[in-house]
Amino acid sequence: MTFLRADLAQMAAYKSPHPGQADNTPKLDPLDTNESPIDLPDALKEKLAETYRSAIALKQAVITYAIESGKIAPNTIATQNVTLGNGSDELIRSVLMATCLGNNGSILVATPTFSMYGILAKTLGITVYSVSRKDNFEVDIAAAEAKLKKAAESSSTAPIRVVFMVHTN
Repeated sequence: MTFLRADLAQMAAYKSPHPGQADNTPKLDPLDTNESPIDLPDALKEKLAETYRSAIALKQAVITYAIESGKIAPNTIATQNVTLGNGSDELIRSVLMATCLGNNGSILVATPTFSMYGILAKTLGITVYSVSRKDNFEVDIAAAEAKLKKAAESSSTAPIRVVFMVHTN
């Protein structure tokens, strides 16, 4: 995933620093990781999985909606390509943090647009490039392409890694 920051792409999945014993007998744990050394009963795990599997179901519903609306071709997206969040600000911030933090990237917006793209980027220290819209409110594609090219060729600024285009605009 070349669009992610290099430091995130290198991260490994979390593993407890206190693994269980080989013979599966419970052991005392220092509890410094808020983990229990005793596994949950299978019946409880099954109930939790049944109750909280809705994220996958919701992701699948989003995919189905996108396909049925004609906005995306069938078999071009999977649940692992859909991200859910608590409102747009959280999702925008997550995208920015995963792609641009630490001078790894900048963003491009067509103004006027949803103000939180620029606000969140600036609060994270991310450069915001903007292009104006035409009189009919369409994005000036030539201007956007010029900004993308200029940022890509510059050795003093981070490349544009995120382009926010608002559908209703």
